[in-house]
Amino acid sequence: MLKQTFTGVFIVSLFTALGGCQTSDPREALIEASEEGEAATVRDLLQAGMESNDQDEDGRTALMMAAMNGHADTVTVLLQGGADPNKRDEDGGRTALMMAAMNGYADTVTILLQGGADPNTQDKERDTALMMAAREGYANTVDALLQGRADPDKRDKEGYTALAWAIANGHSDVAQVLQSAGSR
Repeated sequence: MLKQTFTGVFIVSLFTALGGCQTSDPREALIEASEEGEAATVRDLLQAGMESNDQDEDGRTALMMAAMNGHADTVTVLLQGGADPNKRDEDGGRTALMMAAMNGYADTVTILLQGGADPNTQDKERDTALMMAAREGYANTVDALLQGRADPDKRDKEGYTALAWAIANGHSDVAQVLQSAGSR
């Protein structure tokens, strides 16, 4: 344990000295490296014993930060290191899958689904990753979620489905993908 702690502190110190990190807190270092897509550094920090599911002050994990920025390689490293793809942030109850979907990162969405992310989880507003991607007009991401068994007929707290959001926001290409999948 002492060796892992020393190694972790050494890696954080090295990462900080190279300008890749603004903190000396190992938990924050993992989150920052993940946010920046530094897959090799993330791998080193995990191997040194850093906890993959620690949360920052906003309740976000390293996996969430990598996912929201579309860093597919870093997401893969974190999942291999035991990151929980279904952990929620404290603010909105969102998962890494939701964060990748709302930003249109279809490849990251696919990796998260393969890593065990639940495509039908709802946040505090009862939105799903599919609704978020549909609302923003990301047809490829919507398709990836549907391939991962996202339920196109789930409703948010206002009663809207992903199809309703796509139509309301003028995303006819997304609406077509959803209708092809049988969405009503």
